[in-house]
Amino acid sequence: MTDINGPGLNVSGEALSALRQRLETHCRERTPGAVVLTGSLPPGVSEDDFATLVAALKATGVAVWVDTRAGAGGGAGGAAQRGETQRA
Repeated sequence: MTDINGPGLNVSGEALSALRQRLETHCRERTPGAVVLTGSLPPGVSEDDFATLVAALKATGVAVWVDTRAGAGGGAGGAAQRGETQRA
């Protein structure tokens, strides 16, 4: 099997902010059972940006589950190490 993984598209601060606002609104209005965030962080999204997104989603009261790998390759290691990705 061949597995080819490249970096994702660059995400601007404006696009990330719009995504966060849209997800927060969705979580407050529809109350999903959980939000699942997976994979490596795309270029333009720092670990701190990711931690902010996770914290904003947790503040809505919805469970946040993260499946990512720390270390090289753009994982969300810092957020995971701070415990911000634990189920709410």
